[in-house]
Amino acid sequence: METITHIITCFSNSSNFDIKEDFKEVDVSIDLDKNFNIPKVEDFQAAINKIIDRDQIVIDFIFDESDPITYHRKKDVKNFLDDIESYRSIVVDNPKMKIKIYKNIDENSELSIYSFGSFIEQLLNLTLTGVLYKFREILNSRPQLRFKLIDVSNEIDFGTSTFIFTSNHKPSISLQPINRQEIIESRNKLVNYYNAIEYNFIPDDFFLIKKSNYENINNFFEKLANIFSLIYITDFSNIKNDNELYFRMNGYKLIEETISFKELKYDNDVLYKIYKWIYSGGNLSDKLGLAKNVITLQSKIENKNLVLSENVMNSIMSSYEIYLKENVSQYIEVKNKVSEFLIDLTQKISDLVNSFGNALKNNSFLFLSYFLSVIVFNTISTGKLTNIFTKDITYISYGLLVISIVYLFASVIQSRMEEKRFITQYNRTKKMYEDILDKEDINSIFKMEDHKEDLNFIHKRIFLYTTVWILEIIILFVIVYVLKL
Repeated sequence: METITHIITCFSNSSNFDIKEDFKEVDVSIDLDKNFNIPKVEDFQAAINKIIDRDQIVIDFIFDESDPITYHRKKDVKNFLDDIESYRSIVVDNPKMKIKIYKNIDENSELSIYSFGSFIEQLLNLTLTGVLYKFREILNSRPQLRFKLIDVSNEIDFGTSTFIFTSNHKPSISLQPINRQEIIESRNKLVNYYNAIEYNFIPDDFFLIKKSNYENINNFFEKLANIFSLIYITDFSNIKNDNELYFRMNGYKLIEETISFKELKYDNDVLYKIYKWIYSGGNLSDKLGLAKNVITLQSKIENKNLVLSENVMNSIMSSYEIYLKENVSQYIEVKNKVSEFLIDLTQKISDLVNSFGNALKNNSFLFLSYFLSVIVFNTISTGKLTNIFTKDITYISYGLLVISIVYLFASVIQSRMEEKRFITQYNRTKKMYEDILDKEDINSIFKMEDHKEDLNFIHKRIFLYTTVWILEIIILFVIVYVLKL
């Protein structure tokens, strides 16, 4: 308030004046003696120069019922002081001086505070909706706002990740980057916050990273941080009647209550810790559900306050450890099932190839048996190895060769069908487990290289068996043809 006091003392030594300050303006009113001081031009100019350039100052001197004598930055200081002196000599009643400072936010997102006590007083007297409206209005899509105290005689240095209060050019608060939009999007998926459009804050906006030296200020911001932490972990919440928050939390039990912001009493940051843990990553939905279960079991409503103990956070963490262990067991079980399925598919690939190989063996055995029988019976009946392939035997041999060709085509077609079925089962299973396992696990289990290797194995073996089969038919055809001649 030193800056304003400097202006006042140019005209009066009285300390009896009324000052009010909010987010937008400073309003000072003082009753002057009839013989108030008229400062020198340079003294008044020096006092005015202490007002930050981004802000606009207007000073009104009111004499009786006449129009006020007004000063603003564009007015000549000497003319202003001369006008005041002229009126002072002819007015009987005591004049009044009113000072108004219209505060603006500059390009560095900085807003002035001239009277810290007056500013905090009006802030603490606001309703919940009033506070949120004021903060929303000045924040106006900015990631951060710094309140700069224009008073070198008083030092402040405290704040949140969004609102910093300081009398220094470089505040000592070390800020961690917060992905605000990601947190809000997660909230929209997890809970139903009725006032999301009006008051779209996050708990971090009000959680004091560095506390002030004033207990009432710390309590004020703690209440705001706890209100929004509660909003972010309850199923439904609604800020209503200026100072009330209605919430409904459904866990193992149902908690439904309306709490008063003014009567809210929290001497710890348990709610904020719970919020921070839930929204820190991982499976947010499961973490929120687990937290609500513990809170509804280990909390109570007293005098319209949700009473939590420090042990609630420990209980949540213990429950989460158990949850993780159960999930790990389920995870291992799922991976084992997938591995068993892939092993089974690999076995089916081997069976497919073996089936084609067995068909070739059966075909070869058939021809071997047939031609040995022809040779043996012909030798026994004629007593010699000449003219083995009679006309009838030749036709039968050609018929068997044709049947072998048809059997070959059927075996190849069946193998292709089995291969397509194998690929379909593989892709279907992979897609099914994409909803259960993450992408890295899917890629690790369903390795494309292994899949291609299995398919190449099928193609190579079937090609080999088909080649042998065809060569066998050609050789036998040539033998039958030559011996017939």
